[in-house]
Amino acid sequence: MAHQGEDMKAARGRTTIDVDEVKYLLWGGKEEWNKHSKIVEIVSKDPVFDKSQNPHITRKERYKRGLAINKRLLDLQDKHGWSDQDVRSAFAVSDAATSLNLHYVAFLPVILSQGSEEQVRTYGAMAAAHAILGAYAQTELGHGTQVSNLETTATYIPETQEFELHTPRLESMKWWIGALAKLATHCVVQARLILPDGDKGPHLFLLQIRSLDDHRILPGITLGDIGPKAFGASTTTDNGYMKLDRVRVPRTAMLSKFANVTPEGKYKVPVHSKLSYGGMVYIRATMISQGGWLTGKAATIAIRYTTVRRQGNGPPGQEKQVIIYPSVYHRLLPALSRAYAWIFVGREMVKLYSAMSAQLAQQSTALLAETHAVSSGLKVLVTSSTSADLETARRSMGGHGYSAASGVGSLWANWVPSNTYEGDNYVLVQQVVRAALKTLQSLVTSANPAKFASSLPPSTYFLRLLVNTPKPPSADWSIPSAIELLELRAAHMVQEHASRVKADVQDGGANWRVARAVTEAFVARRIGDAIEQAQKELSRRTAAYVTALMRLYLLTTLESGLVDLLSFDLLPKPAAPTATPTATGKQWSVDAVSNSAGAGRDPTRGLRTAIADLEKEILPQAIGLTDAFGFTDYELDSALGVYDGKAYENLFKRAQLEPLNEKEVVDGYEEFIKPILERGRNLIEKGKAKL
Repeated sequence: MAHQGEDMKAARGRTTIDVDEVKYLLWGGKEEWNKHSKIVEIVSKDPVFDKSQNPHITRKERYKRGLAINKRLLDLQDKHGWSDQDVRSAFAVSDAATSLNLHYVAFLPVILSQGSEEQVRTYGAMAAAHAILGAYAQTELGHGTQVSNLETTATYIPETQEFELHTPRLESMKWWIGALAKLATHCVVQARLILPDGDKGPHLFLLQIRSLDDHRILPGITLGDIGPKAFGASTTTDNGYMKLDRVRVPRTAMLSKFANVTPEGKYKVPVHSKLSYGGMVYIRATMISQGGWLTGKAATIAIRYTTVRRQGNGPPGQEKQVIIYPSVYHRLLPALSRAYAWIFVGREMVKLYSAMSAQLAQQSTALLAETHAVSSGLKVLVTSSTSADLETARRSMGGHGYSAASGVGSLWANWVPSNTYEGDNYVLVQQVVRAALKTLQSLVTSANPAKFASSLPPSTYFLRLLVNTPKPPSADWSIPSAIELLELRAAHMVQEHASRVKADVQDGGANWRVARAVTEAFVARRIGDAIEQAQKELSRRTAAYVTALMRLYLLTTLESGLVDLLSFDLLPKPAAPTATPTATGKQWSVDAVSNSAGAGRDPTRGLRTAIADLEKEILPQAIGLTDAFGFTDYELDSALGVYDGKAYENLFKRAQLEPLNEKEVVDGYEEFIKPILERGRNLIEKGKAKL
């Protein structure tokens, strides 16, 4: 369709923002963008990273291809002098999601953050050089979410100065462990430390599971792959199981930066009992930006396709572009705003994690509780909203969105388990709420609540509003009023929940609602900071549209929380307009009656009108705002989201790659199709066919 390319050119012609300015803002500067784009160029041109056959090959073939990618990336690291972070970026670009990712995010960081100086020098160096490859083995087949209830044991034997690692029953075996089944040579095992004087709870142990000579499994260890995942996802990751039959490791195998066991079997208590928890939030901290970039991919694909897709009344090629239908852009523009929001907030989350890690290195846990609460809340909010936005983007593209060639279905399939791993979302919300209630209790029992409120951390900063009651927010739906409304909502919900807890009122959905409100209040403040940064770094016109997009995020977040806002009577009260008679003076105009009724009976009308106006303002810039992510066609891997807009041409090209199209007459015709047809003809000839 010739008009598709023309529609895309016209859409870009309407863009008035400086796309490069926004791109540098999203990527953290021009230098970071240039580094990323060079990696993309190298990866996309290398045949090892070709994605064209991915939908058509078996899991076994894709896993082997993943191993080839692992090796090729390290070859490229040597060739181009890439840092380890560059290699991780290349992994993201290739969409390989291979098991080596787990080595980087779940094995090496744990050794570096939890190992003693000697362990870091030895095993940390080996892991960094890929002389050993690792996994992180915590989850068990039958174990729930409480780490303290893990059944794998590490029993110390003073006579030999060894630990005996053991999974006592079927339910105790490690399960779901990425990279464990086939790739890893070593793993960090989370097991309960059993000393002569009792159980000391979960600790970390380094275990070699395969020979470094021939990769065979070591004695006493049973390993395997748990099988395919739902929706055909994560095919290049070998999630494994591991059974341990009284496997002995030396005393030095216990990661001992914070706690240790003497040769005699005495427990050396860490300065703080939770110092070892810091490493557990690393992956959670990095998931926030990841959710933003994935939402950005889906939004880019869907907005590009609906820009060139025409549907409705009119001759072929002259129907309306789908993107101009309010029911379409009302779904996609808020998703686009969340992509930006998660990227901005994710950057702040990584900074918070880095600050906490630096403090932990100095034996200080001052930021641990804050980092845990914030990362838990953000993990829940971002994983759940990103899952929804990916599916929304797919549906917005109609039937073609269901094709693997759309590129969105695989994003959703690979992302949706994030709602469960690194803390099940419905469990994590309990920890978010618990932290908020604890702070509220300290606030109300403080000798000087006003002074206490002034020193609240970012995660519970909104609670200050319970002490310093602000004036009612204005009805202008501005950014400051939206932020304040989200904070007021959180403050009232935490206060109300505290009273319900005290009265022992059971409400199965309360933790989810309260945690979401708490986290959205935190995000709102961070969005305010991001807007200030954008207004400093961008030209005025460009900053205005980024600000509008972030305001859309805030207002649609308010819209999703209307039940809470109405429950606590927090919505601004607009002045009711006076209805005016028509020219005849005898009848009320429809508009006048509508305005009067809306103001008097629907306090949400102003909010929804503001959202609608914002969406109309942003819509002409949608292509520019998605181009600013900088995704190449290789990265998007979508026939529908191609840069030039020629979706149908690319969709047809993708169809030619289908192996079923290699033969005119399909394999199985003689054995199955032909006999079916012959049977039918025989029934017709014999007059036995029935309708």
